[in-house]
Amino acid sequence: MTELSRFAFEVLRKDEHFILYRGRNKDGSSQILLRSPTSQHPTLQNIKRLEQAYSLKEELDPAWAVRPIEFAWHWDRTVLVLEDPGGVPLDQLIGQPLDLAFSLRIAISLLSAGRYLPGATHARERASPRVHQSGPTPQTSPYRRRTLVNARGTGVDLGEAPTLS
Repeated sequence: MTELSRFAFEVLRKDEHFILYRGRNKDGSSQILLRSPTSQHPTLQNIKRLEQAYSLKEELDPAWAVRPIEFAWHWDRTVLVLEDPGGVPLDQLIGQPLDLAFSLRIAISLLSAGRYLPGATHARERASPRVHQSGPTPQTSPYRRRTLVNARGTGVDLGEAPTLS
């Protein structure tokens, strides 16, 4: 079990349901991501979103996805602890010029990650993807609402599922 009291947290992103934090170990030896409901008393739907994200743990490859580590109790609520590959969420870079090479690495990584969706021709996303830049390979955060569409055009709402566009 990760001892969260040893980490100092900073907010990376906040929406109406969740806050994404980066935690740095106070001795500087490691860092993690923490996904916390905004409310001390989250809805059942938000708890299910965390459970769905955690259920993908074994299916997600750290080469292309930010993987869940464990559930923990912190700040008087259930939180999901995630591996932290470093970098910044892509939406924090919007509005400023992006280097062409960086943009191409992101595009290639997102397309490559799509091959991990067997039987899906494409996926529709309801919000912008979350991508963390870590070294030469950007990694996608596995927490956006997804609808997979197969070759027959049948859609399956996956709820909170990997961002693999």
